[in-house]
Amino acid sequence: MTLVILCVLLSQLPPHRATAAPGTLNPQMPVTFHGVGPIRVGMRLAALQQVAGVPLTVEPEVTKGCTYAYPASGSQSIAFMLSDGFVARADVEAPGFRTLSGAQVGDSEERIKSLYKGRYVVTPHAYSAGHYITVTSRNQRFALVFETDGKVVTSFHVGRLPEVLYVEGCS
Repeated sequence: MTLVILCVLLSQLPPHRATAAPGTLNPQMPVTFHGVGPIRVGMRLAALQQVAGVPLTVEPEVTKGCTYAYPASGSQSIAFMLSDGFVARADVEAPGFRTLSGAQVGDSEERIKSLYKGRYVVTPHAYSAGHYITVTSRNQRFALVFETDGKVVTSFHVGRLPEVLYVEGCS
C-alpha cells in the first residue's frame, strides 16, 4: 500500500530535467517563486554575480534604488531586477527558461491555466489585449506573473511582492 501511494505521488511530479553545472546561468535551471536555479530573491548583487557564473551587465539605476542585471553576452532572455542592491525578481523574455511546472514563454494561456489550476488570477494587461496570469505563493510573499497577448505567454517574471507586480519593471 505504501509503495502504491509513493508511486502515485512520484507520478505527479513534473518531468525531471537535467541541471547544468552549478554557477552557470542557463535555461536548464528551474524557475521558482524564489528565483532561478541557485539565484535567489534576496541575495546581494555580489552573490548574484558569483552564483550566475557568467559575466553580468548592470544597468544604471532606472529609478532610485532600482536597476537590472542581465547576462553580458547580450542575451535578452533573462534579467534580474535589483532593488536597493538585492535581487527582487527575475524576468524571462524568451522561450527556454521554464518553471518547475514546465511553463515557458510561448505557452498558451490554456496551458498555463491547466498547469496552475485553481491557483491563478487573471487580470487585463495594462497595454494590450492580453492578460496577466498571476500565481501567488502559499505564504503570499512571492508570485509568478505570466504576461500574455491574449493567446500565448510573451514573458513572465517571478519574485517577491510588490516588485513582481510592477508593470514597467523599475519605472
